[in-house]
Amino acid sequence: MEGFADWLRGYQLHNAKDCGKAICEPEWLWQPRTPMRDYDIWYVMDGQGEIEVNGEHYSVSRGTCMLLMPGDIVEARHDPENRLTVVYIHFTMERAEGQLVQEERLPRYVRLEDPQWLEQFLLRLLEVDKWVTRWKDEEFDLLLKLTLLRLIREADQLEQEPPISRMNRQRIQKASDYVRLNMREKLTPQHIGDAFDCSPRYLSRLFKQYLGISLKEYITRVRMERATVLLAETSMTITQIAEAVGYSELFYFSKLFKHVYGVSPLYYRFKGVLSEKHPNPTQQLDR
Repeated sequence: MEGFADWLRGYQLHNAKDCGKAICEPEWLWQPRTPMRDYDIWYVMDGQGEIEVNGEHYSVSRGTCMLLMPGDIVEARHDPENRLTVVYIHFTMERAEGQLVQEERLPRYVRLEDPQWLEQFLLRLLEVDKWVTRWKDEEFDLLLKLTLLRLIREADQLEQEPPISRMNRQRIQKASDYVRLNMREKLTPQHIGDAFDCSPRYLSRLFKQYLGISLKEYITRVRMERATVLLAETSMTITQIAEAVGYSELFYFSKLFKHVYGVSPLYYRFKGVLSEKHPNPTQQLDR
């Protein structure tokens, strides 16, 4: 989906005047008699069900987002004991000259582990749909484009990376917050694992999976980033900065800083620039 934003700018997205949020009735069955006439972001906020699009079957629950397209043949149903709550946003896509577009590069199905951002965007679109203001159409167009950009990014990440559960995302967030708040203290994967009742090896593997670096490497990165801020924005001595970011030995701090950024802390303070080479900050020195 490379270049998605570039070609999306050339399109105008129009509200098709069929948007809403609905709690489906127990006997609900969606089976349009004719193929779809426009695009439809069809998102499940709650409940369990299934949808068939052009003969392809999908199970749906909270976090499921379908992008239906003109010409699609659709049939959907749900569990009457666990009724669907859905948001639907119908829209058309046109070129600048007014020609309708059938864009096949959009993701058909995205299953979000953390759907809060999408729900906020969709509810905002529903608010805009009700407005009678001068800039209503422009905001609808821009907000819908932003929604599609985020969806395409999510779909692309799911194809390239192994999925990570919401619980593990929360573990990573809490551990990263802990590092930033306690970088002055002695920090090791073992200390952090103990703080969150989690194996340090498992926690480090989560960091590697989600952020691309180990927990030990993440600690170093956070400390070094904070050091650059203190060097640039405070009058603290380099010894004080080293201690503030968790290094009791000035020599080791200076050596590690130069290894990460290509210049010494003193050079960075007076020149305010880093090396053009930018060595990989995740390759730590052995002590």
